[in-house]
Amino acid sequence: MIKLLNTVICYDNPKEVINYVNILSTLKCANEIAVCIIINKLDNENESKFKQQLNQISIKTFVCKPNKNLGYLNGMLYGYKKFIAQFEISDLKYIIMSNTDIGFPDKSFISKVLSKKYENNIWLIGPAVYVPQKNTYDNPSCIKRRTKKTVKRIIAIFKTPIIKELYIWASDVKSRIRKRKRGNSQYVYAVHGCFFLVSKDLANAMLEKPFRALLYSEEAYVSEMTYHAGKKAYYDADLLVEHNEHSVTGKLNYSRLAFYIAESMKIILQDFYQE
Repeated sequence: MIKLLNTVICYDNPKEVINYVNILSTLKCANEIAVCIIINKLDNENESKFKQQLNQISIKTFVCKPNKNLGYLNGMLYGYKKFIAQFEISDLKYIIMSNTDIGFPDKSFISKVLSKKYENNIWLIGPAVYVPQKNTYDNPSCIKRRTKKTVKRIIAIFKTPIIKELYIWASDVKSRIRKRKRGNSQYVYAVHGCFFLVSKDLANAMLEKPFRALLYSEEAYVSEMTYHAGKKAYYDADLLVEHNEHSVTGKLNYSRLAFYIAESMKIILQDFYQE
């Protein structure tokens, strides 16, 4: 029976997706995970080859294709909705939402997740995320919930060309200095968006109230959905993945990237900070 569902997006990067699925298939207990691939962008010829290659990998895969690009998180939720409509999920413990530029230094990652006995009020789980290029760990992403004032400040920063570049530079330097070691497991507000696990309850709640942005600030949205349900987010340092950063979003124009961040944080402000 399938106990984990890993949703991933294919946005004109079939080789990376195939590589990711191949890596998953080599992990211990890979027979207890299914991979749902949501095609946001891929031409028909490459799509046919892509599906043939997937069929040759010894792991359960499910491919679906919306009629438009739904973005990162909403695309994954679309895949989850399609998957549960077709397959038995009574044994499903968690839905993994991840990039495909992820590696698994620990071959027991899946079995380790399945052996965990998290409290029922934990809806969101993030592993230790090691970034080899920077020799840093990107989790936990945020310990305490941002104030309304802080959210407004973030929006203002990313709408101002000179300030946003200084902010990005300072954040990068700060992370390289302060995140050299894997932190201790703890309750947190937000976990890194490149790889996280959600409960079925959280996934279903997000289906009821989809994220209104196409890209960026998914971490804040998932965290706010957890927070407003009175549930918890948890950083588990015992779980480890590697992240080869920005294989897809790194192709975006820098100014466009800042625009998406500002616009998505406006939505976070409107939807979750009006109390």
